[in-house]
Amino acid sequence: MLKDQDYFDKVKAWLSAHTISWSNNDLNEIDPTSPPNVFFDQAFLDLGLYGYHIPLTLFTKNIEFLNNNSISFHRTKISHIEGKPQILDLADVIKKVKGSRERGPTQDLAMEHFEWLKATANFFVYRSLLYAEGDKANEPQFYRKRFGFFENQTDSVKLFDLWKDIELELHQKHRNKKTHFDLFDYRTE
Repeated sequence: MLKDQDYFDKVKAWLSAHTISWSNNDLNEIDPTSPPNVFFDQAFLDLGLYGYHIPLTLFTKNIEFLNNNSISFHRTKISHIEGKPQILDLADVIKKVKGSRERGPTQDLAMEHFEWLKATANFFVYRSLLYAEGDKANEPQFYRKRFGFFENQTDSVKLFDLWKDIELELHQKHRNKKTHFDLFDYRTE
């Protein structure tokens, strides 16, 4: 993204300092000691801890809406887990995000490149917070490699509309089968 100065100038106002820093670095060299520039309400973290898939679009500017309104979202009990913990009703969350005037995109394929960058940076931080090992855990490392693969392609910004379908397909494949990052798979897709 930073290779195209005109594009960067257009989207800079939408990016957090963390996203700009993240896009300046090779994704394999992110400084894990730098504090994340994003906050996740515990209710949002609980979804990940209980294995629920959260759409990437909720990690765009929608994060702020989620944090500010998490108390108003419906809760649902997880009946198959001892103690029947209550978590956010993800369908209600998505419905309220769609109805918000301050919302970001609500479908993964509707994101622009700058929104995808912000979402992937926030998603990486989110996944890192779910593990005791932080960003060194296998799951966050998988996402670091996957997001880095797409972002580091030649003309990744210009070709975003072409590769975002493939990225989403590979994301769903990983989520459903818990695959590992295989560079050969990504190059052949």
